[in-house]
Amino acid sequence: MLRVPVTRSDEELALTLLVTRNVYVHPGHSFDFPAEGYLVLSLIAGKDQFTEGVRHILELTSQQWTIF
Repeated sequence: MLRVPVTRSDEELALTLLVTRNVYVHPGHSFDFPAEGYLVLSLIAGKDQFTEGVRHILELTSQQWTIF
């Protein structure tokens, strides 16, 4: 489970990751999380694939923040 900034629904974020980054995650609502801001990751992938996927998630979610 990964807590992410709520800038859109978890489902929209999961689909964006799949389409734009080829990263497959599950939206939190699929696991009955009570609010937006959760993605569920699989540990089945190898270490390198998992690391690469998390890197893509961090890149995508960090692009949505504006630092003043």
